[in-house]
Amino acid sequence: MMYWKKRRAAALVAGLALALGGCRGWRTGSYSSVIPHQERQMQISSQAPRVSTLAELRGAVRQMVDNRTESGAIILENFSEEHVESDMLQVMDYIRNTYPMGAYAVEEISYTRGTSGNQPALAVTIRYGKTRQEMENVQMVSGMSGAQNAVAKALENCVDGVVFQLTGYTELDFAQFVKDYAETHPDIVMELPKVTAQVYPDTGDARLVELGFSYEHKREDLRSWQAQVGEVYTAAALYVNNETEDAWKFEQLYIFLMERFDYALEPSMTPSYSLLLGGKGDSKAFALTYAAMCRRVGLNCETVLGTRNGETWYWNIIMIDDTYYYVDLLRCVEEDSFRQLVDSDMSGYVWDTSAYPECGVKQDTSYKRQLQGLTQ
Repeated sequence: MMYWKKRRAAALVAGLALALGGCRGWRTGSYSSVIPHQERQMQISSQAPRVSTLAELRGAVRQMVDNRTESGAIILENFSEEHVESDMLQVMDYIRNTYPMGAYAVEEISYTRGTSGNQPALAVTIRYGKTRQEMENVQMVSGMSGAQNAVAKALENCVDGVVFQLTGYTELDFAQFVKDYAETHPDIVMELPKVTAQVYPDTGDARLVELGFSYEHKREDLRSWQAQVGEVYTAAALYVNNETEDAWKFEQLYIFLMERFDYALEPSMTPSYSLLLGGKGDSKAFALTYAAMCRRVGLNCETVLGTRNGETWYWNIIMIDDTYYYVDLLRCVEEDSFRQLVDSDMSGYVWDTSAYPECGVKQDTSYKRQLQGLTQ
């Protein structure tokens, strides 16, 4: 019997392949033993796969993994005695280090050789580290846009994670994507979760991604708050007069926000819920919520992160008639007036100016399309 375990290095596998040849070996503790190969007669179902090539052998074992089969037989046709051991080593290496579902779910593969009638056969046993339900829950997606859609849906449903097999894998900071999505959709994501990410295997165009989301609040609470916040966003959209110019729509949404509460300025891990239902929030909660409300009614509005008088601060950048302006809602409250600011008005603010257009100056349409693309 031969074994393939996660913890064994590739060098050990290569050594076993050379040492065993046509023998059966096992390893216990720090000792290795080899005994002469002894075939046994097997009772094999007529449905057992018959394979003649390495590719077919690999496909048969892969099918076992896909079906979460724990043990099964494979009939060998036209396999030379000397190639069976080396071919199985290649198959096991492929399952554990190349095939995404195998890298994700398989803990160990073992096999014994025997005969079925006059034909050589293999009895293969697989031990899994994932349940059948976990394996069946793996979603199949294509491209990074497909991966992002899967993550977004999981966040919207407030579940504790998502697992998907991705064709067309490119490197992506999933924790950063979750953060960006949450900040762009505060009307949907009530709380930014802590994110864990594991990718199987380490290389390849097709990989399986396992993301875990950890929330401070219960799922039923998050879903309830999501519904309540959604009603406020709907009310905000109805508050806006669609017949008016964009400049007045921006101000109407500011008025809608300010008429709800005499706000207490304090941070919260549930920005939109705390702000809209509890009257508590900081510059981040105001900026994220205001931007989401603007986008609901088709206005171009994004958030800017920087500092104000040395303190971490969020504010907005809006577009009116191809001209950009800054809006700091808390500064508007301080000055008791809704103000559209240009760069010369931003004394005391520090931010990455290269990431945003100059405000107060009419922009070309190419930059307008670029910024609008960020909101989609």
